[in-house]
Amino acid sequence: MSNSGNPEPDNQVTSKRGGWVTILAAGLLLVIGVALVTQFVPVLYAVFFPPTPPRPDNTIEISRDSAGYGEDTFLYSSPDDGCALTRYYQSQGASCNIAPTVCTSGFVELTQPRAGAQVSRCSADVDFSIFTMRYRVEISAGYEGQTESLPTRLRVEREIFWADKPRTSTSFTTTLTP
Repeated sequence: MSNSGNPEPDNQVTSKRGGWVTILAAGLLLVIGVALVTQFVPVLYAVFFPPTPPRPDNTIEISRDSAGYGEDTFLYSSPDDGCALTRYYQSQGASCNIAPTVCTSGFVELTQPRAGAQVSRCSADVDFSIFTMRYRVEISAGYEGQTESLPTRLRVEREIFWADKPRTSTSFTTTLTP
């Protein structure tokens, strides 16, 4: 029995506390939900839409092969000079090995370039979300007079490390010959 003589207990105080507890619990759950979503959505987006390596605007895709999810090889053709394309990849953060005497004046200097004469090899690691993409680019010249009038070809390999970071260096160890 309550002090007022009413046999019913006073529920007003407990119902007010119960309302605030419910609101606080809902707010806490909302904050936790937002935190989880902001962590998982970028990862899911990266898995379903992995990035592609940088590519100059005026390149044309000739072929694309896939050895597995995130392991692709692209072949592009370009009207640009191979040395200019090498500079493009360097500006994108790639480290490049340039064949000796090929780009000393800033442009391909092959007296009689044969199809497939290597200009450079470039590579870089790019972090995205919680993953890492490694790409390698082989730039070759000498394709004038082929079926298309695009003298330079780029062979781009992409590998995405889904489980861990790459352990090896991105630079090439072999010496290029023109």
